[in-house]
Amino acid sequence: MSFLSTSPEINGERYKKHPIFEMLDDLISFYEDLSYNVTEAPISNINFGLDLDSHILSSLGGTLNSIKFLLLQGRINDAYSLLRKYDDGILTNLYIICYINRNYHPERLLSDNIGFQDLYVEKIMKWSRDIEKFPQSNKMIEYIKKYDSLSNLNDLIDFEGVYKRIRQRCNDNVHFNSLYFVMLNDNSLYLSNYRLKELDQFMSFLQHFFIFHFIYLFSLKEEYMSSSDYIDALECGLSPKEESLYWVAPYIQEIFDKYIKPNRMDLASYLMKHTCMKLK
Repeated sequence: MSFLSTSPEINGERYKKHPIFEMLDDLISFYEDLSYNVTEAPISNINFGLDLDSHILSSLGGTLNSIKFLLLQGRINDAYSLLRKYDDGILTNLYIICYINRNYHPERLLSDNIGFQDLYVEKIMKWSRDIEKFPQSNKMIEYIKKYDSLSNLNDLIDFEGVYKRIRQRCNDNVHFNSLYFVMLNDNSLYLSNYRLKELDQFMSFLQHFFIFHFIYLFSLKEEYMSSSDYIDALECGLSPKEESLYWVAPYIQEIFDKYIKPNRMDLASYLMKHTCMKLK
């Protein structure tokens, strides 16, 4: 039995050292840190005893880790399929936050004959128990866009242009809409510089999705940016500095400086203007 060998193009230094791999490492670490940080957020709303955001964020990091593995193997077409899955995960995360914020009212506990069981957001609970599915991605996008506090932010995102084209390119890869997409998954083929160009494009798409998630997530949940200083002081029996409640975790500031500000300063400025957190 014989096996086709991997194209030398994939084993070359230009491919292995493409900046997308550094970016993937950064984003994987970001999601790992954030998935832990959201459970420690000092002013976070509860999610019915389930760390929904934490689990979803950790899963997103896992998807990026799988993307990295596939790209290193030269399976670019498969990686595009996971890139679409990554965006679906982002939409799920934002949809849940918007839905809970609209429908969860803990102040009802003050009313007569109201218990914790009555505060559960039924749709989210049914989804978590595999009883009900969420809407398709296009409907989730529309739901997120209609969230009141995001109206001005929506104007800065080209949903019908760039975002839609990126989603379509991912779908083309998922459904083998051209022989070219088939060839992108055959790592025995030598495709001249096409693979390197695909890595460039893939990186720009990933960057677009990540920036979208970063800005929308922290616009909805600014407390998720919190450093651990406030909680650390309380756990040590100390009185925390009042302003420490608004300090930003270093890893978030680093990602903000490295990927958000250089690529979408308009969105960076929006977030800094509309948060109480000390994001610089």
